[in-house]
Formats: sequence, C-alpha cells, structure tokens
Amino acid sequence: MRNRRFVLVSFIFALLNLYAPYLFAQPVYITNGLAYLRFSQSSEGYWGDPAEVPFNAFIDTCTVTETMRNLDEIGSTYNSAIQWVNTAEVFNTDYLFTKLLVLGRAGIDVSSIRDYLLGIRNYDGGWGGQEDFSSDNKRTILALQALGAINFSDQGIISFALGYLLSTQNPDGGWGFYAGDDSNVYMTAIVLETLSQYRTIYNLETAINSGIAYLLTKQNPDGGFGTSPSTIYETALAFEALVLSGSLGATSPTVINQAINYLISTQLPNGSWNDDPYSTAI
Repeated sequence: MRNRRFVLVSFIFALLNLYAPYLFAQPVYITNGLAYLRFSQSSEGYWGDPAEVPFNAFIDTCTVTETMRNLDEIGSTYNSAIQWVNTAEVFNTDYLFTKLLVLGRAGIDVSSIRDYLLGIRNYDGGWGGQEDFSSDNKRTILALQALGAINFSDQGIISFALGYLLSTQNPDGGWGFYAGDDSNVYMTAIVLETLSQYRTIYNLETAINSGIAYLLTKQNPDGGFGTSPSTIYETALAFEALVLSGSLGATSPTVINQAINYLISTQLPNGSWNDDPYSTAI
C-alpha cells in the first residue's frame, strides 16, 4: 500500500462534495476524523512516521493537507503543513508532481517545478519515475492531475498524455501500473477519475465506460472494493472514480450505500482509519 500512496490526493475529496447528503448526515464521522488528524500532526508540521521523512511522510502530509483544503479547514494546521511541504527536499516525479499540485493550489509559485517536470516528459507523452525512465500509468496520471490543478493550458501536452493512458487500457476495461500489466482497482480508479476531469474537452467516453464496467465488478459483498479483502483506500478511490464519472447516479443505490457503509464501519474509535493519517484523509 505504501508504494501506492503517491496518487494523490487531489481529487479523492470530490466524494465529500458530490455526496455530501450521505456523509454530512452523520457529521460526527468527519468531525472525529479531523480531530484525529489535528492531534496526530507533528510539531514540525508533517504527518507520518518520523523514520519516513520526507518520503512516505511527504505523501501523508500532502494527502492530509488537500483534505483540509477541500473541507475548508484552512488554519494553523494547514499552514504549518504547507510550509513543511514547501521546504521538503524531494526529487523523483512521484513527489514532485504531488508538490506541484499541493503548493499550486495553495497559491505558491511552482513554475520551477512545473518547468523541470515538463522538461523530462518522454516522447510517448507520458512520464516515468525519474528522468530517462520509461513512461508508466501512475506517473502520467500524477502529471495530468497536477497540471490540471494549476490550470496548465498547453492542450498539446495534455492530449498526448491522455493518449498514452488510452493506449495502455486493457481489454477488460481496467488499467495496471504499466502497459501490459494486469488490471487492478487502484490504477483503474485513478485513471478513471483523471479521464473524467478531461471528458468535456476530449472524447473519452468509450474508455470511461469500459473503466466503469470494470470497477463495478470489483465491489465485494462487504460493500468495499479491491481484491478480497476490501481495503479502505481502494474503496474510497473506486467510489470517488464512479462518482466523478457520473455512473452512480444511473445505477442501483446499493453501490452507493454499501460503499459508504463499509467506509463508516471501518472508522476506529479514535476517529482514524487504520490509525493512519493517509487512510483517514482519504
């Protein structure tokens, strides 16, 4: 799961905005989750294990920070985290695209990070883990999410990156981590939510509908999503992707209710999910 944290962040929280009637009918779940996050922030401003600074702690902190921004929790906790993210030294594309997104949304100048990342784009339109690494789906998704968050305007670069993602979709409608990799819930969910953000500009409906069909087959009897057993992060990501794609409005409310019930039922008494800031933020 740690290797999967890099996707961010950014659009997970549309779940809260689009399905507020379900979630905010029981505001105690959100209130308790936020209380856990405030309590678990370090004095330096980050979240996560001190032994994992910056690395996994960087992703934890960016994820929590975006949750707070989307819930309009802009205060000392948020500002302290932004300051820590801004000064953290990270280098590979996973972290740099995450930094680009979070700082860009906070109104901080990210032009130097943006220009560096654009300069290491591969000829196939995608990005890899570092300069001169082969393109993969995860890094290309991070690029599209971050560029969208800062309102990047060069549609030639955007369309080429989208074309790369479309070329790696599997016959079952899902995506893996790279071209030819078996489909999985995590990658399919984050590709689907990213494509959904660009559907008003590009004709992506065939790919989106195939991705929806794949995800709907991956809901488990307990209401969660993922290769059995269900996981919190796969359920949150899959549900959000289905919401953003517009598919849940036309399907049985069972999908909605079971997913929400699974997430609510897995919250711990201390307000967290998995005693983990990343899972709680999602």
